[in-house]
Amino acid sequence: NIYKVDMIFINKASNIQKAVSEGHIAEDVLRKALEGKIPAEEKDYSKYQTIFELISSEIYNVRVKGSTVVNTKVRSFDASPQVLYVVDGKIVTDISYISPQYVRTIELIDDVRATEYGSKGANGVLKITLK
Repeated sequence: NIYKVDMIFINKASNIQKAVSEGHIAEDVLRKALEGKIPAEEKDYSKYQTIFELISSEIYNVRVKGSTVVNTKVRSFDASPQVLYVVDGKIVTDISYISPQYVRTIELIDDVRATEYGSKGANGVLKITLK
């Protein structure tokens, strides 16, 4: 969900410091917003501490177990139907290095579009695009 909020923010160093230190928003994201450089359709994920927290909060039909993302809709012979990670069009085995504030879009593909990735995408594909 994207919420458009019309509010007054008094652009003072103390207010920026408080918003950032209390974890409401990343400093660079807040500064871009104040300068009008963030497109309205771009979602702000900076409130999450880790990529796995972002995934468990924003993506339905998955379960996060440590650093593994499992598709709950898939019934598989595998002990763990882990999804395939695709970051900026490249298949990767680890996404723990990704900071949520740098995520532009994140999507679980578990329909016919996952066949693009062959048998590797059989349990679904977690597609992440970075800023």
